[in-house]
Amino acid sequence: MPAPSPANRILTLEIARFIAALCVATEHLSAFSGQYGAGSMPGWLTAPPIAPVLFFFVLSGFVMTEAHYQDAGRLSRLPRYVWRRFCRIYPLYWLSLVPMVWLLWPIYGHKHLYMAEIYSLDPFTPFQFWELNPPAWSLRFEILFYAMFGLALLPRARRYVFGLWLAGLTYQWYSVTFPHAPHPLPDILPPGLKWHMFDGHDWLFFCGIGAALLLARTTLRKDILWLALAVLGGVLLNQIRLENWGFHYPTKPLEPFVGILYAGVIFCLAALERAGALRPPRWTGALGTLSYPLYLLHPACSFLAGYIIVFKLHINHTMPAVLLFGLLIAVSLAVTALAAFLLDQPLQRALRRLPV
Repeated sequence: MPAPSPANRILTLEIARFIAALCVATEHLSAFSGQYGAGSMPGWLTAPPIAPVLFFFVLSGFVMTEAHYQDAGRLSRLPRYVWRRFCRIYPLYWLSLVPMVWLLWPIYGHKHLYMAEIYSLDPFTPFQFWELNPPAWSLRFEILFYAMFGLALLPRARRYVFGLWLAGLTYQWYSVTFPHAPHPLPDILPPGLKWHMFDGHDWLFFCGIGAALLLARTTLRKDILWLALAVLGGVLLNQIRLENWGFHYPTKPLEPFVGILYAGVIFCLAALERAGALRPPRWTGALGTLSYPLYLLHPACSFLAGYIIVFKLHINHTMPAVLLFGLLIAVSLAVTALAAFLLDQPLQRALRRLPV
């Protein structure tokens, strides 16, 4: 997920963000290596992909609130907000599509609506949709969240925007949780938009918002924070264990409570760091810079590797799976570092200097 601006960075969360992105990349590249490599992949050379994505959603709500909540109701901030969100999401995402579009253009180039949905990341797209870049499904939730947050920047709109959205989420959650509950929300919205707007994942954004507001308005003693972190971390770890150690999603009724656990851990880590109890070295901020590029670019690396291995070198099922996995991880990290520090960061600085 996109990183916050340097002024708002909490280094402990930047480390967690990188670990989460690395878990997603490891699981995808491990599955790819097991499919195209010779021999089987050891079970320990994989990582849970679901728990990190849930963490990303909660962290996104936290970071957006930290960065922009004071702008609510200030219409003059809206153009700058929209431009910065666009610059943060789309340039690197479009870069990640280059290998797929280049090689698959003969198949998909004439499908203009499909390609428009791919490039736009619009949340109107149905969830049963083949992404050229698999992690992009989560960005559609991000785009919707950014749009709703942008509406909250309109004068006197914040309470109505988030209040009505939260009410709809609560109604939808109640309808799927209790057997004799009212019917789910009527189909007055396009199916894709209804899915992205009232799916359980949206609870996670609100949990992140709550953690950021609590951090801004509450000061707790360090010993209480450490105790809360231990309790919340233990409960969250047990919940992840029940979800096959992060390989399965929680049930829809449980997802809001899982979001609260993640939000509680994020709150404690952030509060402890700001209180001086946690002091990661400054260089760990670079890990946060790498997280979003790694999340988006590792599928392009595996896609190109598959093309070269299968169609160019014809060595599929001859290279040991473990060796292929190690090669893919090394290449993905190298490509990520080059893209992050030589392309994405300079581009972000240049775009933000534009008079918007």
